[in-house]
Amino acid sequence: MSASKLLRKYETVVVTRTNVGAEAQRKLYEKMTELMEKAGARHIRFELWGKRRLAYPIAKAVKGIYMYHVYLADSTFVKELHRQLKLSPIVLR
Repeated sequence: MSASKLLRKYETVVVTRTNVGAEAQRKLYEKMTELMEKAGARHIRFELWGKRRLAYPIAKAVKGIYMYHVYLADSTFVKELHRQLKLSPIVLR
């Protein structure tokens, strides 16, 4: 049996606050890609969907900036990524 990890395709949509600048969003993107590299995950695609209205208010916000990520990773990495994103003050969901 191989000792390598089984990588599966995952999609993550991150919603950030609208009052953050492009620099803060760039840093969040860099943090995510750095976490992926350390865990052996492969980043496939990134799309900035821009400012959109939320389906329901989150933390009193009615709009958010959407970032879409597609990557290959194992399930333990996905849990860690979501944990790290929750710690960021600019991330709504």
